[in-house]
This record gives sequence, C-alpha cells and structure tokens, in this order.
Amino acid sequence: MKVDSPRRPGSPHGSRSPVLLASALVIASLATAAAQEKPGAAAERVTLNGTRVHTITSKALPSSEFRISVSLPWSYQSSQKRYPVVYVTDADTGFALAYAAYQAIQLDGEIPELILVGIGYGVDFTNNGFSTWSMRRSAELTPTAVKGRPGTGDAPRFVRFLQDELLPFIDANYRTQPDDRTIVGGSFGGLFAAYTMLRHPGLFQQFIVRSPSLWWDDRMMFGLESEYAAAHKDLPVTVYTSLGTLETELMRSSWRDFVRVLGERHYPGLRLIVANMEDARHATAIGMSLYPALKAVFGGTPVDSAALDRYAGRYVFPTGDTLVVSRSDTSLVAAWNGEPDLKLAARTPTRFSFTTGQGELASGDAKLLPLVGLERLDFTLSAAGSADSVVLSRDGRSFIGTRAHP
Repeated sequence: MKVDSPRRPGSPHGSRSPVLLASALVIASLATAAAQEKPGAAAERVTLNGTRVHTITSKALPSSEFRISVSLPWSYQSSQKRYPVVYVTDADTGFALAYAAYQAIQLDGEIPELILVGIGYGVDFTNNGFSTWSMRRSAELTPTAVKGRPGTGDAPRFVRFLQDELLPFIDANYRTQPDDRTIVGGSFGGLFAAYTMLRHPGLFQQFIVRSPSLWWDDRMMFGLESEYAAAHKDLPVTVYTSLGTLETELMRSSWRDFVRVLGERHYPGLRLIVANMEDARHATAIGMSLYPALKAVFGGTPVDSAALDRYAGRYVFPTGDTLVVSRSDTSLVAAWNGEPDLKLAARTPTRFSFTTGQGELASGDAKLLPLVGLERLDFTLSAAGSADSVVLSRDGRSFIGTRAHP
C-alpha cells in the first residue's frame, strides 16, 4: 500500500454558520472554478474545510488508486479524544453531502463528534469522469460476477482493501475508536454494506444501507443471510436502511423482503431501523436519507423513557472524579465533576455517547473546553436491571466508576 502525505488541514473551527454550512458544501464540492474568475484565469480547486486527502494504491486491488478524504471534528486539535469513524463509499458523489449532514446535526447537539472517511477515486465529472466512476464502483461494490456485466464481482477484494489496508491506515494515523465503525453505502454501496455485514462480522458495528440493490444476481444476498443465520445466533449491529417510495418495484420488493427476513430472525443484538423516503426516486432517496440516518444511528436508540431511571445516580472513580447522571424528560444528562450538564445520546441500551463538541467550541465558552475529551459511557447492569457501574472513556482511556448508594 502506497500512501502520500496528508495536506495541511484547515482551521478546526471552520464556518460558524450551520445554515451556510449545510446549504453550500455540496455545491462547493462539485465546483472547480470560482464564479467570478475571468475567462482563461487559473482557478483554485475547492476543498472541504478541515479535510485531509490521502492517495492510496491498493495491493488487494492491483494498481487501483483511491482518493481517501478524512474530515476531522473541531475538537480534534483540542484534546486527545478518540472518535467513532464513519466510512462513506461513493465519496466522489456522496462525501460532501455526508459532511454537510453531519455538520448540521452535530451543531444542533444531536449526535457525538465523528471522523468521516470518504472512499473515492478522485474522478472529474466535468471531464468524462462518470464512466470511470461507474465502472469502478460496479466492480468493487458487487459481491459476484454476473454474465453480461463485465468486470463485476470484486467486492471480496474490496473488503480486503478495507480490512488489511484502509482501516489499519486510518486507525494508525488518526485517533479512532476501532470498535465503533460505521459504513455508509447507497445502491451498489448498500449492497456492499449488506454483504460486509453478513460475510465479515465485526468489521463494522453500524450499517447505513440506503436504497440497496438487493436484487443483484437473482437476490444472492438472501442466500448469504441464510448461511449467516445457520451459523450465528445473533447479529449484534445497528442497521439503518431506507428506500424511496417512488423507486422501482424491483428495488422495493427485494428491500421489503430483506427487511422482513432480518426482522423475523429475532436476533437479540440487532437494532434495525427502517425508513421510507417519501416522494423520492432512487438517487434522490439516497441523498435524502443521510440526515435521518446519522441522527437515528448516533442520536439515540429507542429506550423506554421510564427505564432511564436505572442509570441515574452518582458514580465515583478511583481518581476521585465524579459523574452524576440524571434524567431530563426522555433523555439522560451527565455532569462531570460538577461542570455543566452534558446531553447523552443512547447508542445501545447500555452505551451512551456525549454530544458535546463542535457547538461548544464554536461558542467560545472556555468552561466547556475541558469536557471535549469525554467520549462515551458503557453501563454495567446488575441482575436486578439497574446500573451498578460505568466505564467512562475519556481522551482514549477507560475508567471504571462505581455507583454510590445513599
């Protein structure tokens, strides 16, 4: 694997306006010249703020060069915190939109800070790049070769590229949480995400499967699911999957059946979130789904509000630090050493993420800066069902706190 040197990142604070950020980034990602340039004048290439770009030549896919975009959260330079990572396939068309969706939702304080990684080819759609993009994704994102579709079926090698090259590179060069990875894919990318979930358990923990092409190769994915079910009693992942209401019946029938099959397995660890994108065709539905998908996956799993009381209490750590968890309506908040309350987002029934981060840094409130190192809470439940201890992740380290009883 050959890797270039990263470009210098932009300011960690970036634009302060979520409205401008969300509306302008997609346009900016496709622009290749400034609007006011004189004819014939050289134009500066537009880049996403705070995003580094690496060029990687894969060994698993000989001579295949990938353009890897890495967008860092605003607090990255302010702490030693480790972050969940979201990998976005089809980055040439979808990374800027994922970036815009993330920035808007995170600024509203609804999801934790994330590292975004875009897997693309660096093609120029204004210079006959569409055919190159289409051919490569049709090859790398399809699990099997199909007659009449030359070059397809490279998904097994693409997984090896992820597993043996890209993921280790990202983990080695950035402060990540290797046990908190998400893959995002649409169409063939959704097919690939489903394939990875069933063939390579543990590689990712969350899957955003948008308008997946589950009809591929006579619905071969259903056979993979049957094989997985025969060998496993559980599928401990979060799956968000969506489809447009105006998509073809071929797409809809295979998607509906796949959702039904997963639901009927009753996997105890599976968190399955199903959504319809109203009045949307295929490509539109893929784009629309990013906002609700990120919010659903990272902004809170359905938890019975009454059950939240099981976590409330004061937790004491060997260092003398304290964490007070309390219920606020239908959510939890936590106060670290008496500092201001921080909202918690439920990722699973026992794992909660802190949503503090970019909004607090942008506010300039110095009192909140020490809190950006807080990552997540993993509660341990007693036999009676209430929390008796918690594992706090802070600045890449873990601390066990014991619940103090009156």
